Amino acid sequence: MVNWKLIKDSATWAVLLKRFGDSQHYMQAWSWGEHRSNFGWQPFRCVACGEDGREIVLVQFLVRRLPGRIGIVWVPGGPIGDADVWTETLLGAVKAISGLRQFVLKLNLLRPCHDGEVLSLRAFGWIRTSPPLTSALSMKWNLGTDVATRVSLTTKNWRHNLKRSEKYGLIVECWKNPDPQEIASLYGEMEQLKGLSEQVTREAAESMLSTLGANLLIYRCLDVSGRMIALRACVISDNQAWDLMAAAGSEARKVYASYATLWGMAQECHVRGVNLFDFSGVDPQNNKGVWDFKRGTGAQPIEYLGEWECATSEFLRKVINFMMRLRGVGG
Repeated sequence: MVNWKLIKDSATWAVLLKRFGDSQHYMQAWSWGEHRSNFGWQPFRCVACGEDGREIVLVQFLVRRLPGRIGIVWVPGGPIGDADVWTETLLGAVKAISGLRQFVLKLNLLRPCHDGEVLSLRAFGWIRTSPPLTSALSMKWNLGTDVATRVSLTTKNWRHNLKRSEKYGLIVECWKNPDPQEIASLYGEMEQLKGLSEQVTREAAESMLSTLGANLLIYRCLDVSGRMIALRACVISDNQAWDLMAAAGSEARKVYASYATLWGMAQECHVRGVNLFDFSGVDPQNNKGVWDFKRGTGAQPIEYLGEWECATSEFLRKVINFMMRLRGVGG
């Protein structure tokens, strides 16, 4: 017998996350729910307790409501805890707590892929999202070692390019008072340069800055004229960090600014006690350049459980998936 209950204050939620230790992901933090609430998602935080009252599952789910008590439910980075519990009971818990009549429930499980959890998901009717919106592959970079060891683990080409960056008078620094408009402008320059769709807007940058607070670390790279040509940002939680933003302008590649910026941010993470850095997704087939860049640091590939879904209606699931392929959905 499992009892699901709603958590309504951030302090209680933070305590519960601490109890689950390393299994937590920053997208399950209260602050990430608040960030997404600025863009049409309603966050709910819930805990499942066993008969003895012990907390066995945590989940923050985000709801986007459609007319007629229909909705999309998105769980980025979770649930956290015993898969045998939530695979069977989560759909019913979401329905009771959200008040939705019909919905599609989507998960992005950013934890290592284990056969036992895959079997549990399939046994209770969950299916892999196809095609997935994000990659289930990532890389983990060990920042717990000394600088010399980290340098030795980089590839020869990566070390060479980092050394090259030192020749151009670049200033790499922690950006203490980041400007959302400057972030969006650099992203816009990169998007135009690479033919990308919109990645980070001024509104999104402003929201992340205000909600993530001290957990957000941003580094920028300035050229000799003082113009920002690259930036990198991560979210830090205890001894872990996750890649969040990366942008480089037209001049960055010529002076190897991305190497210098990432290395500077990694050094600061190490100083702050971060042992593991997650590159937040890689795609060796469709984005080989980024794959090679991240792999060159010495980071090791890891496969996550990735995206799974279930729904109260198969017809609704097909309709919602069609809509999301056209418009996308963010975690």
